[in-house]
Amino acid sequence: MSMLDMNVEEVEDLIVMPPEQYELKIANAEIKTYKGKDGKPDGSFLSLMFVFEDEENAAPVFHNLFLLNGSEDKQQKAGVQRRFKTFFQAFDLPLSGNFEMSEIKGQTGWATVKVVPASDDFPEKNEIGRFIVPN
Repeated sequence: MSMLDMNVEEVEDLIVMPPEQYELKIANAEIKTYKGKDGKPDGSFLSLMFVFEDEENAAPVFHNLFLLNGSEDKQQKAGVQRRFKTFFQAFDLPLSGNFEMSEIKGQTGWATVKVVPASDDFPEKNEIGRFIVPN
């Protein structure tokens, strides 16, 4: 029989930050796919994990930006592009061209953060309200 020898009594719980503007750092970024109702791949999204630049015990904030899949009308396409443009501007990323996901990790930018109340399935958490583009 093996034993686990660990003391976690002094480990601080993660906290949910109050709603306001924060400087956030991109801790992780990756392209993921999602499946449609038929179970087949239906599209992709940029999955982001942000951490609070000045609060090490704050719970990370997760945010998804859906990529174009070719089925959007003109208005939907423009909406997707606007969301990406705002994100790129807020985190000082290039507005065109190719770049690797590893290149955006560590970038910092500003966003408003909201609090989502706890539910039966999930604890209270923060989410992005909007990205803030510098003047």
